[in-house]
Amino acid sequence: MILKKKRREIVLFLDLIILILVSILFYMIFPNNVSLANQNYYSLIINIFILIFSGMISQFLFKTYDSLWRYAQSKEYLMLLLGGITGYLIYLLIVITIPGNSIPVLYTLSVYSVSLIGMLFMRLCYRQYRKYYRTIYGRIPIAIIGAGEAGVKLLEELQSNP
Repeated sequence: MILKKKRREIVLFLDLIILILVSILFYMIFPNNVSLANQNYYSLIINIFILIFSGMISQFLFKTYDSLWRYAQSKEYLMLLLGGITGYLIYLLIVITIPGNSIPVLYTLSVYSVSLIGMLFMRLCYRQYRKYYRTIYGRIPIAIIGAGEAGVKLLEELQSNP
């Protein structure tokens, strides 16, 4: 029950974890990159936080955390991609104004692209899990539209006798 109420916060937290882990992984994979080797960790951490902030702002603007991902169709996935592209463009606009910032754009673009793919993968896994869970327990989603008090009684009956 707590997971249902905190779904939005859990998805946001997992998105942050994916982005941070991918950026650390890329830094570990390419440690001898000349442009990254000359950077201090402070500059890299600041860039990662700006990337996270701009990505999360754009995802909130596109309302990707409000939709129910268990019923996700292509529209939700396209909105996530569009929000990701917008978030990266916001990041670029912010980083351009910071003097002395020389983190390679290709590095941040690859980090953000791979983390966006991870976010999509996480949502696809959630959808498949919900589909599998529903088939195991034999529940079929039901919508009661315009039934008034009879609909309320039907809902109570369905909830008490699944």
